Amino acid sequence: MRQILADGKDNNGKVLTEGERKEYEEAIAGLAPVQEEFKTIVDRAPTLSFDSEMRIDLGGREVRIMHLGRGNTAGDAVVFLPKEKILMTGDLVVHPVPYMFGGYPAEFGRTLAKMEQVRFDTIVPGHGEVLNAEAGRQYVRLLADFCEEVGGLVSSELHRTGSGAANLPAVREGVMKKIDVAGWRRKFAGDDKTEQDAFDTTFAAMITAAFNEVNGR
Repeated sequence: MRQILADGKDNNGKVLTEGERKEYEEAIAGLAPVQEEFKTIVDRAPTLSFDSEMRIDLGGREVRIMHLGRGNTAGDAVVFLPKEKILMTGDLVVHPVPYMFGGYPAEFGRTLAKMEQVRFDTIVPGHGEVLNAEAGRQYVRLLADFCEEVGGLVSSELHRTGSGAANLPAVREGVMKKIDVAGWRRKFAGDDKTEQDAFDTTFAAMITAAFNEVNGR
């Protein structure tokens, strides 16, 4: 992060805005206490695992833990309380601007489409405010549409330019020409400058992640 601040550009070559500079400075300042806390943590291996779904009875409260597909990571899990109809998504859903700095953007949309089929009344995102059924479904659909468009464009541009890391700049340029960046920015960030900066950062990183995914890396 210090190197990014010194260069004035993020890992995708995007020039940092003042808001992003401040975020990096605050993040660096917060590292020391986190590193001290990590010294007390003892790693433990899982004692139970599952493939697609696991159900737990907490004494009259059923909890369903589901793996709907790859998205932010290869092992994203969501937690659903069927009686209360509450869905906790982890970072598969981050509101109001998505968190897509890695993972599997091309597959992300299909995973979100499966999430839409869950009969929730309340959705608790990994970051951001709790959403009711209507707002939650609208936002999940917006995320899915965004992932599908970016993933499709990256795949199309990659096949046009050819594979290989050296072609990433050309793929990024091609995607930026064909997608309505301003329109998507407005849908997610509105008029909030900080959220707009966050969208631009995650969008640039998302193209890189989709390129790596489609490219088989």
